[in-house]
Amino acid sequence: MASLAKAASLVFEHVHPAGLRLPPGFAFESWARLGRTLGGVARALPWALADWIIWGEDHYGEAAYQAINDVGLSAHTVANYVAVGRKFPQARRHPALSLAHHEAVASFAPAEQERWLTKAEQKGWTRSELRRALKNEPRQENHTHHICKICGFQWLFKGEVDTSKGGCDVDPV
Repeated sequence: MASLAKAASLVFEHVHPAGLRLPPGFAFESWARLGRTLGGVARALPWALADWIIWGEDHYGEAAYQAINDVGLSAHTVANYVAVGRKFPQARRHPALSLAHHEAVASFAPAEQERWLTKAEQKGWTRSELRRALKNEPRQENHTHHICKICGFQWLFKGEVDTSKGGCDVDPV
């Protein structure tokens, strides 16, 4: 936790609403460390937002939506983060891969998700490379088309959809 606080302090000292401001003579080592920290924050931010939104929904229900709206994310992004975040609890996430990697396999059964995410991690695939591999893989599974009654976001799911935990409310179409 101390290293996280130190990293956050380093970031917030230099990041402003319009970008990054570094003083003249900023040391190379500090500049490189800041870049690594910013990269880590950028990779973790979608998951952090997903978890924050889900926690708010679970603990505050409808009252959470004003705070969620104040963040400035589109309804589509919120629905996507919630859907993927609920499909992949923290213990099942691959930290080396983005939320978008996980989104690409969210409609699969857990064992199939794990197989593809492990493969993507081992091969160092980008999200686009993973999606291309998935597209080229012949699939026999049935997918059900779903649409969110709240935001209108549409996606495909394999098998049944569990809506009992809240989040984006889905109905088969």
